Amino acid sequence: MNTLRFRRAVCRMKVVFLDLVKREAYDVVIFHGKDNFAVIDGWSERPIVADVCDATTQRLRQGLRYAPLIELPWRTLRYLEVSRIERKLLRQTPHQIFISPRDKNGLPGSSPRSRVIPNGIDLAYWTRKTDPPDTATIVFTGVMSYPPNVDGAIHLLKNTLPRVRRFIALNQVLIVGRDPSSSLREAARGFPDVRITGFVDDVRPYLEEAAVFVAPLRYASGMQNKVLEAMAMRVPVVTTSSVAKGLRVEDNGEPPLLLAEGEEETAEQILHLLRNRAARIQLAEKGRRYVEKHFDWSRSASMLEEVCMEAAALGPAGQQAEQGASAAASNTSVVEDSWTARHRAGSSLRDG
Repeated sequence: MNTLRFRRAVCRMKVVFLDLVKREAYDVVIFHGKDNFAVIDGWSERPIVADVCDATTQRLRQGLRYAPLIELPWRTLRYLEVSRIERKLLRQTPHQIFISPRDKNGLPGSSPRSRVIPNGIDLAYWTRKTDPPDTATIVFTGVMSYPPNVDGAIHLLKNTLPRVRRFIALNQVLIVGRDPSSSLREAARGFPDVRITGFVDDVRPYLEEAAVFVAPLRYASGMQNKVLEAMAMRVPVVTTSSVAKGLRVEDNGEPPLLLAEGEEETAEQILHLLRNRAARIQLAEKGRRYVEKHFDWSRSASMLEEVCMEAAALGPAGQQAEQGASAAASNTSVVEDSWTARHRAGSSLRDG
């Protein structure tokens, strides 16, 4: 029923869109939202700047490794659907925006004109107002119905924190974010130090209360805003390489985070920070400076303006000619991603 309502809403959106561009003179159309692609599918009367954002198919493919068997069929169908949309979107326009170099490089067929424009942070808002705490409090924030967050939070509660508790008595474990899944609530039962908040009006007090931010996502795409917010608030971060890759920018190396893969290594990094106040403060200061340097909204807005001006100058005819030539040269219509190739060769949906 929800799917049917969504499709009807997209159809209505397309009617409104086509009426709007018919009545008004626009130079450029900025498109965002892959599930809404039907709104612009095949439309070419104005230049389109596509906010592709992340390599969603990469995240969905990685998620198949950790999906319960009962969810594999619909998750596979979702992967195939998004893969088709991404390919069509990349063919629709050469003016493409990605949120990180990892995501730009993760989609075959992206245009030579594609640009990386990272998210920004409101640095005045995301600023710590209290001294860093000394209590053994851990926090993880995010939408807690989002599958990578749910998987990461449950893995943290069940497999990582028991290893931490062997050596340190935790004050609190704060899981902060709206729509916590029933499976997450069930995983928290029996742990009196775990608090699942659900929706909160303001995340900042919970970040200020924590000594360590843990983002244990085992699969991810795009850029994790929650990690940028924690870094801006001077909370040291322990996370996975899947998250860290989305925070890299073109002109720098690794972001200032503690990386950990697996529950044993994650527990060790958490213990290291909880035991070492100087290490926490040093990492927190480096994180704030990193966000200040690379994730300012005014910088990202200027980059978006440049892309829109370029698209307007090229015009719809130039856009179609350029994209057609690019598609012919790269033969993007028959590009096949690595997961599909392995599947056709007979490998399992759940292999690495």
